[in-house]
Amino acid sequence: MPDEEFAALARAVADEAFSENKLAVLREGSSTHYFVVGQVIAMIERLAFSADKLAALELMAPRILDRDQTYRIYGAFTFSADKDAARQILERQQPR
Repeated sequence: MPDEEFAALARAVADEAFSENKLAVLREGSSTHYFVVGQVIAMIERLAFSADKLAALELMAPRILDRDQTYRIYGAFTFSADKDAARQILERQQPR
């Protein structure tokens, strides 16, 4: 996704007050765009709750272009259980 469009999507997500609304905006935005790992990390870091961060990753993971960089995403999570959940999400999205 071009940086300008990503910035607009990130602002739209940030403008929403509730988690479900933030994820709804992200769901819509991620349905037609592809992301690089840095954008995925930036979006995850904008969300406050672990469940929301994992839900965002679930939405964005199938649309990641630079799959060889996904190991960087784990650093966006604080808790090891969240890192494990992120690893499972990314492994499900691996091309077979």
